[in-house]
Amino acid sequence: MTRRTGALALSAALLLAGCDQERAGRGRAAQLDGEVRKLREENESLRREQAESSRESAELQGVLNEVQEGLERVRKDELKLLRASLQRANEGGVASGQKEEMLGEIESIREALKQNRAKLDALEEKSRGQGDRLKAVEGLVVELKRSLDEKEATIAVLQTTVSQLQEAVSQRDRALEERQRELREAQAQLQEKEELLRQREAEANKVWLMIASKETLRRHGLIERRGTILGLGGSWALTGRFDPELFETFDRRQRNRIDFEGDVTTAMILTDHPRDAWYVRPRDSGLTLFIKDPERFWSRSRALIVMAD
Repeated sequence: MTRRTGALALSAALLLAGCDQERAGRGRAAQLDGEVRKLREENESLRREQAESSRESAELQGVLNEVQEGLERVRKDELKLLRASLQRANEGGVASGQKEEMLGEIESIREALKQNRAKLDALEEKSRGQGDRLKAVEGLVVELKRSLDEKEATIAVLQTTVSQLQEAVSQRDRALEERQRELREAQAQLQEKEELLRQREAEANKVWLMIASKETLRRHGLIERRGTILGLGGSWALTGRFDPELFETFDRRQRNRIDFEGDVTTAMILTDHPRDAWYVRPRDSGLTLFIKDPERFWSRSRALIVMAD
């Protein structure tokens, strides 16, 4: 009896111990399952954060690349504008149309700088909210903003330079207009003086010519017979009367030959002209007077009266 009771007690104890172990195993397994789920959730969260961080980094890098490319374009445009302004300065200034073109280019550069600054401001604000993860970006943003400040200062100087060059051109144009006005006035005065000189020279070289028969000359009172005795003898001489309407005029510098037209067989020069300064030759019809030395020929009289019959 005693042995059977002891055996039953031992079996019960063993059974109870086995149940406790089973319950402990199930609890440990549940705990391990919870830890695994938690690790999986944390891993997924880290993966999502890593993906978001990569996306934001790519986005930030894209903005930085855009700003840097924009600055490079600004640098090229600025260099082009600087060269143009130096060329205009060497040429003496900027014309009105060129000024508008250059100011338009300056405004385009200024607008590009404004857009780049806005991108950097947004990038800086975003990096400020990301904590330590994007601290490296802040230094680059500051450096890019410094470059923008320098470009804006350069553009301001360029705009001032263009305005100064335009003013230089305006002053030059005003001086040129004044000089042209003075030249026009001087030219007008010169033309007036030249015309007056031509008139005076023409008047100084103007001579009078009359070729007429004895009867015509007498009828107009240009000649009379002098030295007669009882109506006989004597010679024809000039009366001294002068009627410009009866004479032909010409420039003595342009005429050294005078033809006596018609059936003229004799010709007498009544006015005073040096005999060695001229000669007469017959033609098929009439006679021709040749003036060898115009200066001497016209030195005593500026009128030539020829009695031709």
